[in-house]
Amino acid sequence: MSTETAQPEPAEIDENLSAADIKYKQLEEEFLRFRAETENHRKRLFKDVEAARKFGAEKLLAELVPVADTLERGVEIARTDKATLENLREGKEATLRILHKILENNGVSTIDPLDQPFNPDLHQAMSTQPRGEKPANTVLIVLQKGYLLNERLIRPALVIVAAD
Repeated sequence: MSTETAQPEPAEIDENLSAADIKYKQLEEEFLRFRAETENHRKRLFKDVEAARKFGAEKLLAELVPVADTLERGVEIARTDKATLENLREGKEATLRILHKILENNGVSTIDPLDQPFNPDLHQAMSTQPRGEKPANTVLIVLQKGYLLNERLIRPALVIVAAD
């Protein structure tokens, strides 16, 4: 029994080599196109990130301009003889309302934990005091309100807590 393998003819080898060469060129062209598309996509993403970094705060800052306007008017009024304690207070209250609305519109909420249980994830205890009639670990005094941005802590509330 002969186990001799048939040798391909030179024409068949040339044909297979030519088909492989065509397939190689197609794959190379697809690869180069994919690489160019990937590079273009990377460049677009970089531009988008840069634009977001550069202009991301534009909406918020545009909303803050009226706050600056209101403060400037208040300072101008305070420099005149027409300034009264009452109208200065009213001006500050109006400005504060505008600012709170802007914060709210941009996902900022206030942490004001007076008489609530102390939460170390949201509050920073500055000291403790005897609790009096309050339960232990209750916030007795809020020294400074805290803030959340879309439920993410941006500043803890500074508090004094009832001692055991």
